[in-house]
Amino acid sequence: MMQSLTPEAQKAYEKLLAGQTDAQRAEAAKAAARIPGYTIQKREVITDDDVIITMSITGTSEVMKMEFKKLGNDWKLVGPKSS
Repeated sequence: MMQSLTPEAQKAYEKLLAGQTDAQRAEAAKAAARIPGYTIQKREVITDDDVIITMSITGTSEVMKMEFKKLGNDWKLVGPKSS
C-alpha cells in the first residue's frame, strides 16, 4: 500500500500509523480488505502529471475525490481532495 503513495503521503501515513495501536492498525487493514471495489465517476485533469479522480465505493453511496500525481512512469496517490 505504501508504494502506491507519493513520498509526502507516505510520511503522513507513517505518522498516522505511529499514533495507533497494533489492534487499531489491524482493524483498519481488515476494514480496507472488506471494500469490494471502486467505481470511477469522473476524472479531472489538472495538469499532465496531476489528476483528481472522483470515485464511489462499490455498493455504497459514498463518493470521494482523490488526487494522484505522476512520478516517473507511475501514478501515485497524494490523498483525499476536498470538494
